[in-house]
Amino acid sequence: MKKRVTALTAVACAAVVLMTGCKAKELSNEYVTVSVYKGVEVEKVEASAEVTDADVEAQIENILSGYAEAVEITDRAAQDGDIANIDYVGTKDGVAFDGGSYEGYDLTLGSGTFIEGFEEGIIGHNIGETFDLNLTFPEEYQNEELAGQDVVFKVTLNSLSVSEIPELTDAFVKENLSTESETVEAYKAELKKELQATNDEAYQSSLREAAWNAILENTTVNKYPEEALQEYTDMVYSEYEKMAEYYGLEFAEFLETYMGMDEETFAAQVEEVAQAQVKSDLVRDLIAENVKGIDTSEKAYEAVYEEYAKAYSYDDVETFLADMEEAGNRETLDNLVLLQLVQDWAADNCKQVEK
Repeated sequence: MKKRVTALTAVACAAVVLMTGCKAKELSNEYVTVSVYKGVEVEKVEASAEVTDADVEAQIENILSGYAEAVEITDRAAQDGDIANIDYVGTKDGVAFDGGSYEGYDLTLGSGTFIEGFEEGIIGHNIGETFDLNLTFPEEYQNEELAGQDVVFKVTLNSLSVSEIPELTDAFVKENLSTESETVEAYKAELKKELQATNDEAYQSSLREAAWNAILENTTVNKYPEEALQEYTDMVYSEYEKMAEYYGLEFAEFLETYMGMDEETFAAQVEEVAQAQVKSDLVRDLIAENVKGIDTSEKAYEAVYEEYAKAYSYDDVETFLADMEEAGNRETLDNLVLLQLVQDWAADNCKQVEK
């Protein structure tokens, strides 16, 4: 549960970095001036694709593959598509090389996981056999010491199995896939509706982002509230300091090793991100407080709460909100919801133009 709560906080931080952008009288206060917010022009967003029966069948295939079970094979030699459990030792000039040995590896023959000739060399062998594969690493192989080199793999074939995908039946649908549908046809209709909703949300999300970017581009910051800037700065530093501690490194060493930057560069980037976040917050609040037609009702909030609860795999909204409260993230959540409601209004009132 804690992991899901943390993920929501990360979304709050990322929203600012990702969503930096329709015509009416400008809005202004001591911090920002928004010159265009209603009727703002955005590059036309491609309409959401209509879900086809082929899309549904492909999705069903993906879903059923997740329920596949390995069935052991004992009466034949290895074939393409089999899952071969193998031990192998790779040697170059008679000496085992690093990373070239493993015991009990499950390899799907034909997957292209190993270098050319390895998987093909197992096909036709029987369980219990040990054999040598004389192969050559590709010239462009990432390990320069092995690139283009001739090697020998001694392989033992321990067992064979095939992945058996279950049949989609009414009983399987009721038992594993749906609480609403009781037949295959009903489930396909349910799935088609879900896929279409996903496509439509992707379209709406793209339009929200485009409209919000455009609004922010038409916003002038008069001054930044220092307290808000410091709050975001402290939050970012706190998260990265926790990462440094996790890796057992001093903060400066962590930045250099994992971020490729010094503390001065990091500070400059944090300041930029904090300013972007505060600017977005200021514009959000200014528009929400002064523009009529934005639905900020309790019902509107509850609809977005449901979206978040579903996205973070909660069974119900009440548990989701309780976790937000317990983690101290309820204010962050409500700010995110308000941002989405304002962005929805901006998307509905923007003007899409051809590129």
